[in-house]
Amino acid sequence: MKNSISRFVYVLAASALVIALFTSCKKEKTLSKTEMLTRSWKLIDLIATINGVSGSVYSSEVEPCQQDDSWEFAKGGTYLVKDIGTKCPGGADIVSSGTWQFLDNETKILVDPSDDDPYTGTIDEISASSLKISYSDTFNGIPATITSVFKAQ
Repeated sequence: MKNSISRFVYVLAASALVIALFTSCKKEKTLSKTEMLTRSWKLIDLIATINGVSGSVYSSEVEPCQQDDSWEFAKGGTYLVKDIGTKCPGGADIVSSGTWQFLDNETKILVDPSDDDPYTGTIDEISASSLKISYSDTFNGIPATITSVFKAQ
């Protein structure tokens, strides 16, 4: 009798181990860059690099009423920037809209606002929770690299 109880406990423990191994080894789905990009983002920093020196220009270049805006990239290649909190004077619910597309094997993004000139940025980092895009521009008339830092909402 003791032998059959021991055997039962052994079989039960082995079964539990096998079940635990199979359920804990689920393969995580790898998201495509489109899947990572197409969500709502919040701009959390704006970094200017001039002559090799970098610094945040977020508080001086992004109005407080713009700091809560939501950037929403859609799978169809469109985007919206929505004013979801504090409204800027005379501001609308949709701050900007346009189209986007990946370039150069998804290492760059072309953003084409409906009311402004298009620009191309280099995707420095992209994940389901963070996005960094850098582009060439001028800052106070001086050539600079501007890096937009977003976090997923």
